[in-house]
Amino acid sequence: LKTVFRQFLGDPAGVVDMLVAHIPDPVAGNAVKVETAYSGAAGSREAAAMRAADPAGPLMVNVVKLFSTPDASHFLAFGRVLSGTLRVGD
Repeated sequence: LKTVFRQFLGDPAGVVDMLVAHIPDPVAGNAVKVETAYSGAAGSREAAAMRAADPAGPLMVNVVKLFSTPDASHFLAFGRVLSGTLRVGD
């Protein structure tokens, strides 16, 4: 798989450089995400913690995709942690 990706994308350093150049840092990205997707009160403690990407704030996760397990008994969530700290079992 690495060989295939390297053939299409070139040296991995190029992809990393592209991500650094075009993906905003977490604080700037969170500010946009809160303004466009958060439906709670804009002046709340939660909104302020998400805008600041505060690891000590309340846990707020934007779940963007759910994947069912092969036996269809559970879902696995793919999301972005906006504030707080996510630990095993949360």
